[in-house]
Amino acid sequence: MKRGMLKMDKILNLQVSLFGRFIDIKPKTDIILKLLTNLQEEAFIPGTVDLAVLDPMTKKITTDSRIQMISQNKAWSIVFLEERIDFNYNFQPDTMSIKKIADAYEYIKKLIEKVFSVFPDTTGNRIAFNGKILLNEMTDEEIDRFMNEFSSPISIYKDKKLTEWAVRFNSREQISWDNYCEECNCITEISKIINAENADENRILITVDLNTIQENMDLRFKYGDMLQFSEKAKEISENIVEEIEGN
Repeated sequence: MKRGMLKMDKILNLQVSLFGRFIDIKPKTDIILKLLTNLQEEAFIPGTVDLAVLDPMTKKITTDSRIQMISQNKAWSIVFLEERIDFNYNFQPDTMSIKKIADAYEYIKKLIEKVFSVFPDTTGNRIAFNGKILLNEMTDEEIDRFMNEFSSPISIYKDKKLTEWAVRFNSREQISWDNYCEECNCITEISKIINAENADENRILITVDLNTIQENMDLRFKYGDMLQFSEKAKEISENIVEEIEGN
């Protein structure tokens, strides 16, 4: 099997996040109504996520409710955590699969623009773009050849069927836009997934994660920066997947 024959089966997950301090974005009627108005074409359903919070002084655990907006098919969601706002796509078995990172990102981009028109002055200190991509099923011979291309097993594992396998790469990359040139983590993990229902299934999962580093925690990024960073991260992610596929 040539790697050029490998193709993406589906995107399992795509997430774009802005990190910061968002304690004031709480489940209040006026905030939820504004979000519903801006997302009316998407028909999102409002809800909450309940998080356990430990009070460091009293040592008591309380519950903090945060806003969650979710699509009717549950594939798309927006979660307003205290220190992060997440825009998510998660594949649902009863929905049509998405096979291109760009297609999933274009919808997330639309959600980002509509949500931050409610909070236009919101700033964050870090941005992240990550996703999980599933390749088509392979034969035993094909997956052995694929894994050997990315790693050489030590002698005890040679000529044996590997039940688990993964390689992980992380480097620092410069991502630039407008007045920013940010040093970022560029993480790629390639792993053989384990299907509890079908142990003989051979599938490769590609995980990509690009995020600005933690050294600079100034609240300097607005949602426009989030979009520009994500465009660059999308292109890098597409190139990574294409190279793994062998295109």
